Amino acid sequence: MKKTFSLLVIGCTLFSSVCLSTAAQAGVWPEKPFTAIYESTSSFGKSTRKVVWDGQGHGRTEMTSTTGVRLGFLDAPNHLMTMCTPPSEAIRIPLSDQDIEQLGIAAQNNITGRKSLGTKLIDGHLCQGQRYSLGEFTTEAWMDPEIKCNRLTVTTHPTIGVSTSRLINYSGARPDSSAFAIPPGYKLRGG
Repeated sequence: MKKTFSLLVIGCTLFSSVCLSTAAQAGVWPEKPFTAIYESTSSFGKSTRKVVWDGQGHGRTEMTSTTGVRLGFLDAPNHLMTMCTPPSEAIRIPLSDQDIEQLGIAAQNNITGRKSLGTKLIDGHLCQGQRYSLGEFTTEAWMDPEIKCNRLTVTTHPTIGVSTSRLINYSGARPDSSAFAIPPGYKLRGG
């Protein structure tokens, strides 16, 4: 149970509220490559998140905030997840078939109160909205069906407050394979 919870937290940290949320909730990963950059604001401050996906089960997320840069990698075909923590440690976590499946659908099973919000223009793009809850978190996500990424996500929590994440840059170009390599200087542990 502890591993399952950890995987859910790591998976959500890596890919939630960004491009993969709609696809992951459906239990599949995106088939098209992309790079998406988001700016987020919350009670913890401002951050930037860059998500890179190759369309073949390899993902990278890079979150930059006042506390530094955190990297996460998912290699679904080889059943590995790697978390890079400051200053220079990379922790590789082997994943079972069940773990991979849970990364894609675990949140789906815990989401309640899903409601369509219709359509709305977000930064000049017609997006489809939905509201749902996951525990005490309530999220409004506005997904652009053209690129299958959220353009705007607003999440509220009674004690943490409001967190807003907005897509500021998107590319559908295939990323270079080096984007999925652990950067030099990190000491690898595990797996």
